[in-house]
Amino acid sequence: MSRMSRTLLVLTCASLVALWFSGYGRSVEESNQLVRYDGKTLVVEGKVFVRQGAWRSDPPIAQGRILLTWREPFRAEFDELLKRYSLCLIDTRAGRIAAVAVPAGFEYQWAGALSVEPPVAYASMDTENLQATTQCTPRAQVAEAKGIPVPDEEPSELVLRKLVFEQYQEIKDAGGLRVMSTATGRQIVLNPTVYDVRKETCARSPQSPPGDYECSVVIRMSLSPDGGDPSERGERISVKWDPSGKWVR
Repeated sequence: MSRMSRTLLVLTCASLVALWFSGYGRSVEESNQLVRYDGKTLVVEGKVFVRQGAWRSDPPIAQGRILLTWREPFRAEFDELLKRYSLCLIDTRAGRIAAVAVPAGFEYQWAGALSVEPPVAYASMDTENLQATTQCTPRAQVAEAKGIPVPDEEPSELVLRKLVFEQYQEIKDAGGLRVMSTATGRQIVLNPTVYDVRKETCARSPQSPPGDYECSVVIRMSLSPDGGDPSERGERISVKWDPSGKWVR
């Protein structure tokens, strides 16, 4: 092989390696000055994280993704943490859980590195969705997914009225409310008819996420088949803010 051919081969290989690590060859950006990959060792801002030997009893894990639970109310700081290390979000789940893309073979190392960061409450492997995607969500979509912020005001009486009417309509659509008669010991079906809903209080517990409320309402309803003889009864309803911009049960 001539000297020029060897030079072209080296340049071509170098170009392919650069393309790979710039994020075009895979969904995870690895070209970050704060992060270094050395064999199976991960170095994050000078701190070394090594993959420990796996036990035979260890469950299989999804390759190229880990699960992180962020702390409330530090979602913005969590997003900045991913951006700082050039990691990207795949998707989010209920319970403040985010699936994050990492280079395959570095799942345990990144979980260890991120578990000590203040915005992260917990880091783990994904042992359920073994064939799930590792495709990153574009940052524009991530910003959009955050949705409309939680309003300062608690749910209004109009909101609670709507949610209660929806709840009891679902009961009717499902064939009624099945209860056991203490007098006969037989099961009977009730089809409540709601006439009005009055709000009493809404409150949040210190442990509840922003936008989650427990509300007390007084419902004027009838349990008679013909809808007659309505009476009032108190109930509690759990309400939370949906990022789409509305209150839901």
